[in-house]
Formats: sequence, structure tokens, C-alpha cells
Amino acid sequence: MVDAGPNFLNFYVVAFYADDPRLQRLRTLLANEGIEWSERREHLYTDAELQAAPLLLLSVRTAERAHPGPRCGTRYDLSNACPLCGTGAIQVSPLFLNPAELPGKGHIFQTVDHEKLVSLQLAQALAQAGIRGVELRPARSCKGPVELPWVQLLAHVHLPPMAPTSRGILREDPCPLCARDGYFGSAHEPIEIEYSSSQLPPAELDELADAVYTYEYFGKSRLCEPFSDSYFARPLLLVRPGIYRVFRQLKVRGVEFIPVNIVER
Repeated sequence: MVDAGPNFLNFYVVAFYADDPRLQRLRTLLANEGIEWSERREHLYTDAELQAAPLLLLSVRTAERAHPGPRCGTRYDLSNACPLCGTGAIQVSPLFLNPAELPGKGHIFQTVDHEKLVSLQLAQALAQAGIRGVELRPARSCKGPVELPWVQLLAHVHLPPMAPTSRGILREDPCPLCARDGYFGSAHEPIEIEYSSSQLPPAELDELADAVYTYEYFGKSRLCEPFSDSYFARPLLLVRPGIYRVFRQLKVRGVEFIPVNIVER
């Protein structure tokens, strides 16, 4: 059992291995006392499993910080985006952030809009490792000419749609025109992404960039007038094990890597 204490949502978190007999006793006690609870299943992966995976879902597990996007002046190219909801808008400027909303320490954080930013030290380590196809774009302050110690992690390649055998993914109210957004992670089980070998054949996988986006966009996009009120759903970020090794070497906390499975079809 691991007693994690209150998390950033102020829930009290206790973790058990699935075969721990205390788990069922706790369920019984909570039910008898009329206390509501929620359960979430997680997998624990070994370093060998993570290193051997063809791709890994990079998931940030710290509290979301900052409200960037159109409201802060970040600019987007909408020429190939959905004209109804804006899904697929491409960020063409630096990400503008309010310095007062940023964490004062750590190597990685995620904004409320799910952009991922890394420290200058981690960005330098990624660049020195020769990571391919990953853009490290310095973020900027929306309050004036203030240098921010954060760099946005960007990919520019999208994969084909996931296999229908993927788990832990919910669908709710997708855009009626593009049907590309409206994906959400489950509160009760981890996301387990699968692709078929016909979607990602070995030869293509070998040439793949070290960071790519999913075809699916998570969240609900809205294209508004004024534009500053718009919100764009975000694809998930998948990375190759080389990026995991850089994170491991720097002992980056607050991040989880989940193997992506490619199955024979």
C-alpha cells in the first residue's frame, strides 16, 4: 500500500496492488460508512518494458498551470483546421504565457490547454541527445519582454487513427463536421493505445520522428468570436524510448510513460 495523501484536486489518495487483501476491506469500510470513493486502475512498467516499447505515451501528472492559447495572444494558422470547431489549428507563434501562473521549479509542466513545457536544462539535454523531429520552441511572456525559463515541446507528425482495441478512451459530443475532437481519458483506467502493424509497419516505424501526435484530439474544441475566446482540443503526445531515457537520466518527476502496443493484424 502507498499512502499518497491529498492530491492536487484535494482527494485523498491510497494506492494498493491489485492482490492486496486490504483493498477489499477498505471498500467494505467505505461502503458501510456511506463514504463515496473512486477507483482507478494503473499499470506499473519496468524500465526494460519502457525501453523496449515502440512508442510511449508521455503523460504529465502534475497540476495544470497557466491559461495560454488565443486568450494570451498565441497565433494560429486555421487554413487546414475544421471551419466549424477549429480542430487542427496550427500554432505559428511562440506560446505566450503569464509568468505569474508558471511553476517556480521542476522540469516539466502542462498548461490548462495541455501544451507541454520543459525546463531549459531538459530542453538542452534533449537537443544534445540528437532527438529527431521534435521542436523545442521557447515560450514568451504575455506581460512584456520577459524571458521565460520554459520551452514548449512540439511534434509535427500525426499518426493514423488508433486501433479500436485501444482502451481507457471515452468519446463525448464530437464535432459534427470533422468528428476529430471529443476524445477524453477515462477516470477509472489508464489509456492503453494500440495500433495495428498495417497502420505502422516496421519500416515506417523505424523512420518515425522521436515525438508524434495522435490523430485523435482530446477535449472539445470551440471556435469563437472574438477569437481570443476560442479553445482547441489537443492530440496526445507519443514519444520514442530515446526521449524516455533523457527524462530518466535527469530524474524528471511528475511524468509517466505508458507503452503503446502495435499488434499484428
